[in-house]
Amino acid sequence: MNTFIFDIGNVLLDYSPIKMVRRVIKDHPDAEYLADTLFSRYYWARLDLDEITIEDEKKDLKNVVPPHLYELACHILDKWLEEITPIEGIEEVLSYLKNKGYKLYYLSNICSQFINEGYDYPHIKKLLNYFDGGVISGPLHIVKPDEEIYDHLFAKYDINPNDALYIDDNENNIKAGKVVGLNTYLFDGDAYKLKEYIINNIEQ
Repeated sequence: MNTFIFDIGNVLLDYSPIKMVRRVIKDHPDAEYLADTLFSRYYWARLDLDEITIEDEKKDLKNVVPPHLYELACHILDKWLEEITPIEGIEEVLSYLKNKGYKLYYLSNICSQFINEGYDYPHIKKLLNYFDGGVISGPLHIVKPDEEIYDHLFAKYDINPNDALYIDDNENNIKAGKVVGLNTYLFDGDAYKLKEYIINNIEQ
């Protein structure tokens, strides 16, 4: 095993709409409504494919959220990259692997804005700097679990899937990873358990 491939949302970064919203507006009575609406699959499935942008979503929200919440909704969306925080302990895992000389890549369903603007945010930049490269869904207009996005990563970086461990929190993506030949680890949010698994199973 010489390569590790990480999902981003809920593996590297805690993608929790309600947590992100509450960091911005605290105990606002409409926090749950805004989290459910702004981060719904109706918008984010299309954002992941770069079919729309955050600005497109903001325009559409004029016809969706009550007028008194519209500016607040836009403010929350403007801050999503700022408020998506690292999973506890994941940097320790990345640092450990990097120091051991492993190749690290990311493979994620996420919009182009994340890469285009993410490096402007220290907490995101710090994580991404551990990686040798990666592939996201937006520019390709392909999302996991489509096998094509996995194959694109392999071809781009000359990865042998048999020599790689793929870490994702989504069972369907893990199943697809197995189909294309990857070793897999279903992440449950516990980065310390992941590190222990690597030490006990990969490095033996």
